[in-house]
Amino acid sequence: MFALSCFATVPQAEFFYANLRRAFRNAKTSIGDALAEGVLTNEDGLKTADGVNGHFDFYEYENCDLNITFKITKIL
Repeated sequence: MFALSCFATVPQAEFFYANLRRAFRNAKTSIGDALAEGVLTNEDGLKTADGVNGHFDFYEYENCDLNITFKITKIL
């Protein structure tokens, strides 16, 4: 089972990604460079508790289609 790596807020995601790019030169090509925003519901899957940095894992249910509710909002 795989999880999506998510953040509770846009600033938390941007801060994490900026630090990741400084530490790993190839972050952009290996994990991407786009920020997407959307709303997760209990019907979409299971979510872990937010960490102190706002990070949480999200485990999608098989019938979940996040393409409907998530949209790319920014290229980082």
